Amino acid sequence: MRGNDPCLPRDSVVKYVDSIRDSAAWYYSFAVPNKEAAAAIAEAVGTDALLEVGSGNGYWASFLRKNGVKIIATDIAVGATGKRNEYHPSFLPRWISDMQELNGIQAINKHKSKTVFCCYPPPQKCEWLIQVLQSSYAETFVLVGETAGDTGTAALESELY
Repeated sequence: MRGNDPCLPRDSVVKYVDSIRDSAAWYYSFAVPNKEAAAAIAEAVGTDALLEVGSGNGYWASFLRKNGVKIIATDIAVGATGKRNEYHPSFLPRWISDMQELNGIQAINKHKSKTVFCCYPPPQKCEWLIQVLQSSYAETFVLVGETAGDTGTAALESELY
């Protein structure tokens, strides 16, 4: 399908492409992991356990584990208690079975991790992540996402830089 096809209105093409992207992002992740990313994250973590906050469906945690990273995955809505994660619907499979249902603040306080990871924090909804960054435990923060894009907020970017 071409975006400049005169037979298809542009907004229909955009909606179609967005629906494909959304389905893949819900099932997998909003960012695609690779071995280079896993190696960089493994180097940042060393022998410690990496704490992932906002794990969604656990796709990154599963990938990182397969690449030698010890990781604790947490999300505010794992599904076991009937909660639904708006970015990874509960009817889709989880990539790991041991995700802990904790918000970011609960996760950092429980695990006291020095290295914290978050993949693609929700746009305009990450005040909690700033609190995690400001925790006395977190020394290193690994963020997968965009700068000045659809990841997090300007306040989060300011906290990171």
